[in-house]
Amino acid sequence: KVLLLPARATRLKGHGVALNLLAALRKEIGDVRLCCLGSRQPGREKYLHELQQQAEQLGIADFVEFTAPIKAVDKAYALSDLVLQLSSKPEAFGRTVLEALGVGRPVLGWNLGGVGENLQRYFPQGLVEPFDENALMQSAKNILQQNIFPPRQNLPSLADMQSNMVELYEQLCA
Repeated sequence: KVLLLPARATRLKGHGVALNLLAALRKEIGDVRLCCLGSRQPGREKYLHELQQQAEQLGIADFVEFTAPIKAVDKAYALSDLVLQLSSKPEAFGRTVLEALGVGRPVLGWNLGGVGENLQRYFPQGLVEPFDENALMQSAKNILQQNIFPPRQNLPSLADMQSNMVELYEQLCA
C-alpha cells in the first residue's frame, strides 16, 4: 500500500505525523510505503534531514521517499492508495482533498478548515479529529484494509471555491 503526502517541506504540513503513521501501519498491516511528494526543495535541507533522522529512528527509512515537486500531481494521486492532508493549521480551501477525491483516491485529514469541510461533505470516512494520531492510524488502517474509496461525484473546482470565497467576502462587507 502507498500513502501519499503531497506537501511542501514545512513543519505545518504534518510530515512528522505521516512518518509516525507509516511506522504504526507497518506494525499493524505490513507492507506500507510513504511518498512525501514535494518535500525535497532548495532551502529546506535542514528540515528534510530532521525528517530522514526521524524515519531512521522509527525504523522506516527504507519505506519512505522524499521527492521534489512534480507537475503531474494527479498521476501521483492515482497511483496512491491513500492521500494524506495533515496540515496543523487550517487550510483555506483544502484543494488537495478535492484533487485526490477527483481522481478517485481516498483522503485522510484533520477536521480543520477547508480540509475538514471538504472531507465532511465529500468523504467523511477520511475525517479525523485534529492531532489524534491513534484515531488517524485506525482510520488509515480501516480505509486501506477495507479498500474504501470515495463515491464518484461532481466536485468544485479551484475557480468555484475562489468565486464562492469572493462572494462571501462581498456579502460580509455589504
